Amino acid sequence: MVEPLGLTAKPDPIENLKLVLENYDRIGIWLSGGADSALGLYLLQLFNVKTRILPIHGFDTRRMEEGQTFHSDMATENVIKKIKELLPNKSHLLYNVHSFEYFKKDGETKAKYHQPVEDALMEGGEIQVAINFVTKNPPRQLHPKQEPNRDNRVIKVNRPFATSDKRWVAGQYEKYGLLDSLFPLTVSCVGNRDTPCGSCFWCREKHWAFGAYDGGSPKLCEREVV
Repeated sequence: MVEPLGLTAKPDPIENLKLVLENYDRIGIWLSGGADSALGLYLLQLFNVKTRILPIHGFDTRRMEEGQTFHSDMATENVIKKIKELLPNKSHLLYNVHSFEYFKKDGETKAKYHQPVEDALMEGGEIQVAINFVTKNPPRQLHPKQEPNRDNRVIKVNRPFATSDKRWVAGQYEKYGLLDSLFPLTVSCVGNRDTPCGSCFWCREKHWAFGAYDGGSPKLCEREVV
């Protein structure tokens, strides 16, 4: 099996994406339906020449029991369809999503359910490496709750966005002209309702970066586009 950590990561996230595409023929990406992973999938496909990309999505069925009616699995399907439309000459390299269901109890992490699926796909030869587009936390003053596993990470080729935050992600959406096409399809809110709650960590982070909640029109602050 190819060892993903055998590649030396570069400071630039985009260069890491290109490095993965150059060295692997079959890669998986964790696609949540949110803005970070949707951007990551688009950029991988944009620079793709010969690599098979398999989106992987785990659906927590507890969300359904809690009353949420628009689920992340719907968002992932929409994101994949849109990226195929935006880059039609490469659509044969982007496979349909590999999805699975789980029920996460309080105190458990998604990794408990995600890691075995990733391991099975690698052992079966369907993928050689799995990419996770986790980003670092926004400023603490945005929301008292932080996601502890999102900080203090070094850059790795299979976690290329780990030292960038969602405002950097917003700048990439602006740079590549995706604010009116791909961004409105992304879903971040975990408030378990049809429309964004505007108060959960994920809503506030998205609004801080884009000036909009799920499905909204971004009103980006003036900033340098990296």
